[in-house]
Amino acid sequence: MNLKVNSRTLILGLMLGLITLFSGCTVVETHSRFTEKKDLEKNLDFRVKAAFLHLQRGHTEPAKLKATEVLEIRPNHAPALAALALALEKEGEPGEAEKYYKQSIKSDPKYTRGKELYGVFLFSSGRFEEALSQFEKVVDDKLYENLAAANLNLGLCALRLKKIERAESAFEKSVVINPKQTKPYVHLARINYDRQDYRFATRYFRNYEKNLGSVNNYTPRTLALGYRIQKGANRNELATRYVQLLEKLYPNSQEYAEILKLNAFQNSGSL
Repeated sequence: MNLKVNSRTLILGLMLGLITLFSGCTVVETHSRFTEKKDLEKNLDFRVKAAFLHLQRGHTEPAKLKATEVLEIRPNHAPALAALALALEKEGEPGEAEKYYKQSIKSDPKYTRGKELYGVFLFSSGRFEEALSQFEKVVDDKLYENLAAANLNLGLCALRLKKIERAESAFEKSVVINPKQTKPYVHLARINYDRQDYRFATRYFRNYEKNLGSVNNYTPRTLALGYRIQKGANRNELATRYVQLLEKLYPNSQEYAEILKLNAFQNSGSL
């Protein structure tokens, strides 16, 4: 009797052991597959980042190589498609570049960087309405890491299309997100100067100057704008300061020549 009980116990124990063994194998295999998938994603992300880094340095061939390596594994990888498109754009292949930009957006409509890059491509091609449409989609993604620049680009598109209020709104959002910029403040100063609102034009221009860093970072156009704003506000001493800076930094610029010509005309008319 004891022998039978022991045999049954042995068989039962053996079965439980086999169940445990196979269960363990399933867990290990599942974990292994999960780890492999995770490692693959990291590898793909690393290659795409390397591609964009090469592009930042102006190296299109290694960028295309890295992007292509990813696409051989995953043909619809949106970031890799965008990287390949950007490389082709830099190489002067707009037709091929646009094809891959569109594939990138189609493969993952939530990949915001692809839309932004395509928007920049369209803007560079003079297709401002289409570019504006892309940038509108980009700024809808409130968590996008490059949102300040996207609003700046949207504003530039709107300016080209004479949509001044839309441009102004985009520039204002851009400086709210990143107040340490210069370009949006210049455009906001110009918009208000054109309205003859010299108080707001001065305010925005001062914000531009605050972020400028060095007097050498003025451009002829911004110095000329500073002059015009102060002249419009009847602050002649401040206006003279910008003329002096133009003479010192850009004596051969068109802006300096125009101001000299304007002053000469005004002086002759006052005699």
